[in-house]
Amino acid sequence: MLKRTSRLSRGAYYSGNLSYSNFLINCANCNAPTGTDHLKARNNCATMPSGSCLCHKLKYEYTTEPLTMARNVSLPGTASSLTCVHTQATCHCLSCRKITGGTNSVNLLVPEDKIRVTAGSTKQYTETHENGKKLTVYFCGECGSVIYKQHESFPGSAVILAGTLDDPEGLEKSKPQVELYAKHRVSWLPVLAGAEQKPEF
Repeated sequence: MLKRTSRLSRGAYYSGNLSYSNFLINCANCNAPTGTDHLKARNNCATMPSGSCLCHKLKYEYTTEPLTMARNVSLPGTASSLTCVHTQATCHCLSCRKITGGTNSVNLLVPEDKIRVTAGSTKQYTETHENGKKLTVYFCGECGSVIYKQHESFPGSAVILAGTLDDPEGLEKSKPQVELYAKHRVSWLPVLAGAEQKPEF
């Protein structure tokens, strides 16, 4: 049985002790704090989101179970520190400019074992990100659309480019909770209201 939770930040809850399983993220579909009971009822909550590349030969789907991961920040009323790895983020890093051909990327962070290619196959390219860690992009070999990324700063996760979601409302539902590499935001692009601002990751 889950403990009473207290709000930490947009979409994140802390359940009272410092364990991986008790760091909860809101369900992307019904907005309820996730946990054992919620995940058992997941099929009643939402269908599995899907996406595809520009030519639609590469298709994927992923479960709506969000990534639950903790990193160091202070917790109110405790001597410990913990932080949420946000599940929805926009990134202004120089690599994301190259990947998208625009000012930034809009990303969904999911566990790597929760994304599945259902048609076609991905090609991949790896280079060193500006923070010195490896970045791998997975893309369609026919049209070149990048579907998702993996970065050593987020081990065990896949970073889906939200613009590849098939749902026309996919981007509307993917409003970022944090702006990463905000130090590289172009001067004519305003700060996203309500999003945490981080100079890097």
